[in-house]
Amino acid sequence: MAWFYPKSIGSKLILNLDQYLLEKTMKKQLKIWTLHSLIVLPILVFTLTTSQPSLSASPLPIYKVYGPCDTSVNGEDEKDRELAGWICEMYMNAMFESYYYHFNFTHWAQNEKKDRELVEMADLYNPFGCDVRELTSDEFVDLFLDYMSGRVDEMEDSFFNTIHYITKPYCRQLKNSKVEFYLEEDRYKSKS
Repeated sequence: MAWFYPKSIGSKLILNLDQYLLEKTMKKQLKIWTLHSLIVLPILVFTLTTSQPSLSASPLPIYKVYGPCDTSVNGEDEKDRELAGWICEMYMNAMFESYYYHFNFTHWAQNEKKDRELVEMADLYNPFGCDVRELTSDEFVDLFLDYMSGRVDEMEDSFFNTIHYITKPYCRQLKNSKVEFYLEEDRYKSKS
């Protein structure tokens, strides 16, 4: 079916159709620009103007971990304990994640028969003092709170650098429970 318009009306319709499509395209483009300027641009500016978490100016102080962990165990309000428990759990997960990274690197280096000095350095660098794979998060929090009781002057110290001191009782207990430790000790006693 063909549409027949008088020549004068048809050209006006075509011009109006072109103009209509142009206006529609311009409105769509304007909406896209508005969306970008109101949403995307502020996000971009915000990310460029704020400091990145990976570029921390100082190590994590103990008080930032102690506060939530203490509240999660000793808090009076249920909601406070729940929120503090969640924050404390995030810190514990990050700490244990760093341990597993260290453990897996050391284990890989030993299995691949890499440089012995590298393995010894990794063992020496271990900030945990011993194998803490059997230590639960709740047990670590208890050790942490016990260690920090009466040590208010150390609250500004680095949490990560303090982990070795926190795990000392656990490592001592772990070492004393191993049979090899007593055999080694008996062997040295008999020689002297």
